[in-house]
Amino acid sequence: MKRSIMKQGTIYSPPGGQAGHSNGIAAAPLVGVVGGGGRGVETKAPLQTSRPFNIAHRGSNGEIPEETAAAYKRASDEGADFIESDVTATTDGRLVCFHDMTLDDSTDVAHHPEFAGRRRTLDVQ
Repeated sequence: MKRSIMKQGTIYSPPGGQAGHSNGIAAAPLVGVVGGGGRGVETKAPLQTSRPFNIAHRGSNGEIPEETAAAYKRASDEGADFIESDVTATTDGRLVCFHDMTLDDSTDVAHHPEFAGRRRTLDVQ
């Protein structure tokens, strides 16, 4: 069964899906997908289901690195209704799914001297 999983403006379609981006991940404003759709009319329906939603936090990240296509696919395969994802823009304007402000918690890039020239210091206010 092919389905799109959506949460916080991130759309992921499993391989073979139609997400509109070559790697299957694209950012879209959520209001254009649900709600008024830009028509100036907002209707709110109560969020009621016959069961609780299964929301995969950054994909299925127990065995697979979080915020990756593999984690999103695993979450879909495991029956997730939604994938909660963090979308941020890089300095060159690309959108990426990544939670942290630095790579320290999820990579060992600081221990690779060949990447020392790419290191940046951020001033966060």
